[in-house]
Amino acid sequence: MQGLATVSKLESENLEVHVDKCSLRYEGLQKQFEQMDQRLDKVESKLDSISNEVRDNKNTTLKALIAATATIIAAIASAIAVVYSNMP
Repeated sequence: MQGLATVSKLESENLEVHVDKCSLRYEGLQKQFEQMDQRLDKVESKLDSISNEVRDNKNTTLKALIAATATIIAAIASAIAVVYSNMP
């Protein structure tokens, strides 16, 4: 076997050595999981921040769109009023 779980001859012959080595392996894995968990917490926090910014921008964009639409409607209504007032 190669890599993290390499089993030595001593380990394969002695259960106590195997248990000790497994304990060390699991400690290493636990540390890696904790580091991954911290990194995922950071990513989650950043995604929440981005989500809030997008939501705020949508609200701002929607308000601007409504204001622009109201301005266009007012301009059209004014143009219609001018046309009707100039009709014979």
